[in-house]
Formats: sequence, structure tokens, C-alpha cells
Amino acid sequence: MYISPINPNFSNWTTFKQDVRINSLSPKENQVNHAFENNAKKFTSNFQESFIGKAQKTSTQGLSAKDLKILQELRSRDREVRAHEQAHIAAGGAYVRSGASYQYQEGPDGHRYAVGGEVSIDTSEERDPRATIRKMDTVIKAALAPAKPSAKDRAVAAMARAKKVKAQMELAKEERFSGGKNVSGTIINTYA
Repeated sequence: MYISPINPNFSNWTTFKQDVRINSLSPKENQVNHAFENNAKKFTSNFQESFIGKAQKTSTQGLSAKDLKILQELRSRDREVRAHEQAHIAAGGAYVRSGASYQYQEGPDGHRYAVGGEVSIDTSEERDPRATIRKMDTVIKAALAPAKPSAKDRAVAAMARAKKVKAQMELAKEERFSGGKNVSGTIINTYA
């Protein structure tokens, strides 16, 4: 006997039996078959009870108007937080160290909703000032990518701007003292 759910909310189940001729089974095979069917029925019953019970607990039916308002706010915040962190990931490219991590709050319906989050981005300077400038441009874009950057996002962008300026100054210094050659390799007249 095989048991399979018809729909994902587990409210409608159908049992499919194997096409077996009972007369062709030995008494031992018959006994094993009945034991299997009985165990399958018990499993199905317990499985249905646990999922149907859980579905009823997480349902919005029976919630007060105050709880429904809280639930609506939590769902909205969850969408906002996930979109915010996804924007950082999309803009951060190769410098994203890890996916988003979230802080959760349980709602009155029993579900957990994201109420905060963060994405780890590599903000270290590179050995080459040009590479540091490119990297900090990406970090700035990633920090400011969400529609509403947080105070921490703006602080990361400011720190990346400072590192970019430092790298630009190092690059200008290198170009001045690199034997009279600029980035493109042409001679610069250093005489006044």
C-alpha cells in the first residue's frame, strides 16, 4: 500500500493499493502484507494529524484584529528586509563573503518573520591602488543599493569612500615618482 498526498495542505489524502492477487500469496506473505498495510495506516493517521494540527495553528483564523495588524506589519517588514539584503548581494558581486543572515520574530500565527538582517562584504584594501579603487566603487554601490540604506549602510559607504580617496592619493603619488611615466607609459615632462 502506498500513501501519497494529493495537495500540499494535506487535507485530502488518497490511498493507492498495489495490484496484487491475494490468492497467489503464501500465508507468510499475506501476514507481512497485512502488517505493512496496518503500519502504513497508522503512519498516515499520525502524519495527517501532525500536519493538519500545525496548519490550524498557523492559520490566521481566530486571530484578533490586533494580531492581524501585527501579522500584516511583520509580513511587510519581512518582505522589506529580504529585498534590502538581496540588493546588497546583487550589487556586491564577488566581494560578498556570505549570504544574508536574518534576525527573526515569531508572529501570532506561529511563523517566523525576518525583522533585521546583514550581508558580509569584503572591505579590505587591495595591494594595488587601482584594484582598491575598483573594489571600493563596488563596495559603495553595494552599501547604497537598497531603496532605503540604513545608517550602517551609509557608514560602510563612507568608509569605502575614504579608502578609495586614500588609494587615489597613493596612485597619484606612484605616478609622480614612477620615473617620469604616467599610467599609460608616456613620458611626463618634469622640468619647469
